[in-house]
Amino acid sequence: MLFFPLAIWNKTTITDSDINVSIIIDDDTAEVIIPDGNLIAKDIVELAGRVYKEHFLEMLLKMPDNSDIIDGSDYEAPTSADIRSNLPLGAQVNLFGSMGESEYDMDDYVDEMCKYIACPIETSYNEFDFHNRKLRPNEKNWLGKGILLKPTGDTVKMSYKITSEHSDGYIEGVLSYEVVK
Repeated sequence: MLFFPLAIWNKTTITDSDINVSIIIDDDTAEVIIPDGNLIAKDIVELAGRVYKEHFLEMLLKMPDNSDIIDGSDYEAPTSADIRSNLPLGAQVNLFGSMGESEYDMDDYVDEMCKYIACPIETSYNEFDFHNRKLRPNEKNWLGKGILLKPTGDTVKMSYKITSEHSDGYIEGVLSYEVVK
């Protein structure tokens, strides 16, 4: 399987907004993998809750902000001020602020995967839509979630189309990736 993080770059001199990126996977070159409970090795299924609790998926799949590309997605990490509202169901907090024993399971694992791995739009098995509110001149943003694919040959192909407030809808092309074996 291959994980494709996606970013967008505004190479113009004006700020653009309401940016929509549509990606269509060429189904002759790859199969789209949907994030679910089958994406864990069978011999560690019982550890799914621990994988969630220790943030392994976040460390593996979250696209890092750096000086070149920032996170343009809608996902925001919780701050300490709102951590109480983000406790999993069943977690106990005593009056002294310590969290009691809680149980994490496969559902938590799958929910965490869905934060970082994109699912196709409901009407298609191979089309993805991403949205970015604003992109300043020469700014690069991650689109948010990455796409997980299983190549069926030596090349993976994805077509893209970008529309925005300042484009005419004719920004399109094909991304190709040569699979290294």
